[in-house]
Amino acid sequence: MGADEYRPAYDPSVPSWRLGSLLLAAAVAAGLTSCDSGGALGEVRHTPNAADAAFLRSITEHEESTLGITRLAQHRALRAELRGIARTMTSEQHADLRELGSLAKALRIHGVRRSTASGVLARVKDAPSFDYEFMRTMIEQIQRAIAIAHHEVSFGSDPQVKRLAAAIESSRKKELERIRTWLHTWYGGDIQPSPPSLQPPGGGGNQTPSPAPRPPQRKPPVPL
Repeated sequence: MGADEYRPAYDPSVPSWRLGSLLLAAAVAAGLTSCDSGGALGEVRHTPNAADAAFLRSITEHEESTLGITRLAQHRALRAELRGIARTMTSEQHADLRELGSLAKALRIHGVRRSTASGVLARVKDAPSFDYEFMRTMIEQIQRAIAIAHHEVSFGSDPQVKRLAAAIESSRKKELERIRTWLHTWYGGDIQPSPPSLQPPGGGGNQTPSPAPRPPQRKPPVPL
């Protein structure tokens, strides 16, 4: 066979500008297909598994429930160190919630809802010592967030969800270490039993409750 037999057939009825437009449209369509499959050229989007869905639901509800506590601590905490970490955590939680919402929408994960839990917030708000109760409660909440994020890092499927989980786990571990250090410095320990209502540890919050009234003394009997 001659070399001319390998050349594609040329149709003189198709103008050259029309042929160029068709080729350009095909290239654009191929590029959109690549982006849709992974969000970036060459990256393939993984199908989310049960761990991804559970993480997005659990950590969203958890961040919503603790957001009220950190917001309150920005104004109620007596110590500047606690007000500072409360501001940092509030900012991080807002950013995390925005990204969690975007991922849940992109992956079509349903059932992600805002938390309506107020029991923990009320416990911190009404504590005799706000600073102490804030640290004690945040240690518990941060430990839970770390556990949720670590499970996603270990068993999740979607790369973007796993990256967010790893970032949350890393930042929360640093916050946990700081709060534990302050709690040990100021109160001499980690999570302690709830302080007695009449002698709460110092550190902001409500005023110390008044002592319970003394029982009335019995009058001596009148001699006959």
